[in-house]
Amino acid sequence: MPAAAACAAPPGGMLAFAQAEVAGGGKEAAVGRQVDKQLWLACAGSMCTVPPVGAAVYYFPQGHAEQASAAVVDLSHVPPLVPCRVVAVRYLADPGTDEVFAKMLLVPLRPGEPVADVGEAAAKAATDQDDQQPKPASFAKTLTQSDANNGGGFSVPRFCAETIFPELDYRAEPPVQSVVARDVHGADWKFRHIYRGTPRRHLLTTGWSHFVNQKKLLAGDSIVFLRGEDGQVHVGLRRAKRGGGAGDEAGWGGPVQQGPPGARLRQCVFLPPPPPRVRCRRRTWWPRRGSPPRGSRSR
Repeated sequence: MPAAAACAAPPGGMLAFAQAEVAGGGKEAAVGRQVDKQLWLACAGSMCTVPPVGAAVYYFPQGHAEQASAAVVDLSHVPPLVPCRVVAVRYLADPGTDEVFAKMLLVPLRPGEPVADVGEAAAKAATDQDDQQPKPASFAKTLTQSDANNGGGFSVPRFCAETIFPELDYRAEPPVQSVVARDVHGADWKFRHIYRGTPRRHLLTTGWSHFVNQKKLLAGDSIVFLRGEDGQVHVGLRRAKRGGGAGDEAGWGGPVQQGPPGARLRQCVFLPPPPPRVRCRRRTWWPRRGSPPRGSRSR
C-alpha cells in the first residue's frame, strides 16, 4: 500500500523536504480545516488508500528527490529506504481548487525496532475494521459541456437524486425542493432541485450557475455528492487532468505537478547533523495528480 513520507536522518546529516505550498495565493497554513474523511475518500477515488496512525511504512529519499522538481546534491550516502511510523494524518483540501490532499507525519523507527503496525493500525488490520464499517452513499458524475455551461443547469442522475438528495414530493406539480450541499471547506451551497421535462428528469437549476462560476468548473471535471450519516448532503470535486501528458502533467516517474494553480514541493536540502532526537518533516500527497507518494506500506 502506498504511503507518503517524511525526512530521514542519514549519516552525517538529515535530508529534509520542505512542506508543499500553494503558489499564487495563500500558504498551506491557510489550509487548516480538516475535510470529512468519508467525503475526502469519495473525492480522492476508490483506488486511494491512506495508511492509518500507527502504520509502519518505508520512506524512499531518492524517490522523493526525483519528484521534487529541483537539482539535489549527491544522495549516495543517504539510505535507500528508511522504516518509519505514521504518527499523524490530516485530510485537507486546497482552498482555491477544492482538490483533496493528505498530510502525513512520519517518525523514523529506532535501530532494531520491528517494522510492524501498532495501535490503531494494528487493530484495524486484525479486525478489518474499515471493511466492516458501512460506507455512506456517494455518487460522482463527470460534467458534460451542458452541465459546465454557466447559464444552464445540472442534470442529476436518478440514483443521485433518489439516494443522496432529500426525498422529493412527487405529488407536487412540479416536484421541487431546495437542496443545501456542504463543500470540503464547510461552506453551504443552495440549489433548486426540480423534476420536470419530457421525459421528466432531475435538474439543479437556481444556484448551479453560481456554483460553476465560483468553483471554475469545466467539462470533464467531476462533481461528487455524498450523504452523511446525519442526512447532511456534501459536495466535492475531482479536477480533470489537462495538458499533453508531459512536463508538469506527467504522472508516474514524472516531475511533481505545479498546479492547481501551482502547488509544488520546494527543493531538497541537506540540514546539519541533527541532535540525538530525530526531527521530522511532513509530506503532502495529492492523490488525484497521478504521481504516487514515494513510500510503501510494510507487511
